[in-house]
Amino acid sequence: MKIFISWSKPETKKFALFLSEWLQLVIQSVKPWMSERDVAKGTRSMSELGKELEGTQFGIVVLTAANQDSPWINFEAGAISKSTGEARVVPLLLDLRKADVVGPLAQFQAVDATDQDDVFQLVKAINDGFPEPLPEHRLRRYFEHEWPNLSVKVADFRKTEPAEPERRDERDVLDEILVAVRELQRESHAADRYSSKQNVHIESGPVHLYLDRQQGADIKMPDAESEGK
Repeated sequence: MKIFISWSKPETKKFALFLSEWLQLVIQSVKPWMSERDVAKGTRSMSELGKELEGTQFGIVVLTAANQDSPWINFEAGAISKSTGEARVVPLLLDLRKADVVGPLAQFQAVDATDQDDVFQLVKAINDGFPEPLPEHRLRRYFEHEWPNLSVKVADFRKTEPAEPERRDERDVLDEILVAVRELQRESHAADRYSSKQNVHIESGPVHLYLDRQQGADIKMPDAESEGK
């Protein structure tokens, strides 16, 4: 089974790389994929994303207080859900409570990375997606053997990340969205990889981005009247 791991920010990348290896120790048949580049910089190509979504059966979004507002990570979550279905997209919370998840990502069933039972249910959901899943007693044995390593990694992350990340202003968010749109336009041939049903809507505060695989991209910002100003 192919697992798409979505991430943003350098520290989250380190954890995502660890998670990719950790999953294979618990379920040897999984095939995790993640980009080696920071999606927050807008360098991930649309053609690359489209290619990797083909055959993806499960998506894990490594989510933190610092990256949950990232337009790219929201875009990827939306793209994965269109490809696999909402039930197969799971935000993995490193330093957030479930109640703290806001915006488009709040629609998905999140998993607390500090909660052993919660993480086991995630692993079990992945295992259940195989035509011939591991017996649950064996899966649990593998999981419990590897859980301490994951638990330590999550604890280390929480020590290094600031408790209150700096909030980005609206201009920064819009600039990042524009980078994503320009990337889409430069690689318009990638649109052929998507069906007409695979459209994505990103909403970040007052900024709305609509990506339509056939009609292109459109950015909308509400006027002062609609915002009650």
